[in-house]
Amino acid sequence: MSSRCRGFIALTLGSAAVLAAILMPQSAVAMEPTTVPSQGDGFHLDSQWYAEHFEVSLQEASARLNRQLTIGRFEVEVSDLLGDSFAGVFIEHEPNYGVVVLTTDSNNEDTIASRATGDGLGDLVETRTVHRTLSSLEASLRASVVEAHELGVQIDGMVDVRNNVVLLRVLGSDYHMIHAGAGTIVQVVPQLLREEVTLEAGTAITLCTAGFTVQDDHSSTEGIVTASHCPNFQNFVVGGTTYNLPYHDETIGGSRDVQWNGGGTTNVRPWAADYNGNDGTPYYRVIDGQVARANQVVGAVVCKWGTSTQYTCGQIASKNSEPAAIVPNPLPTWIYVDGGSQNLSEGGDSGGPWYSGSLAYGVHHGGFGNDSVYMAINYITTLDVTLCTPANC
Repeated sequence: MSSRCRGFIALTLGSAAVLAAILMPQSAVAMEPTTVPSQGDGFHLDSQWYAEHFEVSLQEASARLNRQLTIGRFEVEVSDLLGDSFAGVFIEHEPNYGVVVLTTDSNNEDTIASRATGDGLGDLVETRTVHRTLSSLEASLRASVVEAHELGVQIDGMVDVRNNVVLLRVLGSDYHMIHAGAGTIVQVVPQLLREEVTLEAGTAITLCTAGFTVQDDHSSTEGIVTASHCPNFQNFVVGGTTYNLPYHDETIGGSRDVQWNGGGTTNVRPWAADYNGNDGTPYYRVIDGQVARANQVVGAVVCKWGTSTQYTCGQIASKNSEPAAIVPNPLPTWIYVDGGSQNLSEGGDSGGPWYSGSLAYGVHHGGFGNDSVYMAINYITTLDVTLCTPANC
């Protein structure tokens, strides 16, 4: 498993060109890009990826990506309506596009259909009846992680909403120690999820990828977030000059793996790297908002930037992942992204930004094969910082 860092504002601590575009040295005004940032550029790039990957028109791809926010709100509403019988929502892209609502009570179909019509989703929504509620799967995952911890066994786990099961990953030597109850699948893997921090000899840069830019809630100091498991003392190099990013605070455990560093003598901008050189902006997209974990939907397409793997995209496979192998006392709130044939994480990607269009989704935590895990963006508020957008930074 490898962890890739793609920063919110992608101070990719490994690419001086991108970092210089986001944290501009105050004395280097001449380096200012001549193109005015367009908030549509990043969304267009993501739509191109979707169109090519799922073989649909660019117009259809854009419509589906735009709809992800509506589906996120719909999930929250349906969860409240169904209560204990709610078992999850996910977006299906193939063979047919649609939204699937899972419930343990077949009598909920009319309630779901009515809510779907009210949200403008209409015939796109399908209801399926399953055996286990989402809350019961979360409880089962939590119990398995606690039991493994008591036995001294490291595992990674997540709720697989699509298949209505809990998936546990363990090393082969520990397989006999894990008790798999009903609705739990145990998968033997050669290695567990891990963060990826790299160092190349002689490079005067930090070991990860810078995330989104943020502003301190109390002092208005601006800077960047990255993963807490990255070194506290961060810097980057541009034009032969090293710029320090002073450490402020961090938290790791539960739902969080994040730290923030001040921008020092740089000019902080609400941008995120994507190396999109064909659209209006060079290297970056403007970030003008965020999507909290509650509104992130299984099946949604999200993209990211990392120093090593750069711009790649995947589908959210679970929003109830629990990377117990490396996060102290983890909670099942982590976002697990299926990379398919695209590698989403390598050494040096930790801390980088996950986004869709101009909206921030999370901070890169780690990787597993071609897949990855990130922390939802709303958890940065623990550090008393706020995401930078054109409105506040």
